[in-house]
Amino acid sequence: MKRNCIVYFIIGVIAILSVIRIITINSTANEYKLRKENYASAEQIDTTDFTYIVKRFRILDASQMETEYSVSDNNIADDEIYYAIVDLEYTYTGSEAIASPDIIEMDLMSDTWSNGVNMQATSQLNKSGFSVERDKSVSSTIVFNLRKDTFSKSGWKDVCNRGYQLVIMKYPNAIIIDL
Repeated sequence: MKRNCIVYFIIGVIAILSVIRIITINSTANEYKLRKENYASAEQIDTTDFTYIVKRFRILDASQMETEYSVSDNNIADDEIYYAIVDLEYTYTGSEAIASPDIIEMDLMSDTWSNGVNMQATSQLNKSGFSVERDKSVSSTIVFNLRKDTFSKSGWKDVCNRGYQLVIMKYPNAIIIDL
């Protein structure tokens, strides 16, 4: 019995010391903390290798998307999807002769909701690709799906009036553009 008490006491002391050490490390390790940088739409954003500017943001229903871009998703009913369209201009400022921004890593966010790029539609609208030569600018249209099954009922009713953000980069500096 006495031996069990000593073992539990040692385990408790080790646990408390471990928690103290974890808290100390987390509070002093600034270089590992995520930094958030928020920008307004149409504001120039400079990253290591690219400069970005959002030229336009809009939300289209399925029939508008079909009419304007000849893009549709036959796997989902027209009343269960909207498309968020981001017209993005970017300039390559890096050291290589040619590069492409990491389009697939971009996200669209609204409160706790987020979704990645619809690469099929985005590729269809940008047939020349995403590559850009050093010190040249390219405009691309980025498409995100807003599907009914990813929103709450009240969220879906207000899907076109919500505030959205485009996440260009997630780590180490989260670069977020308010649309």
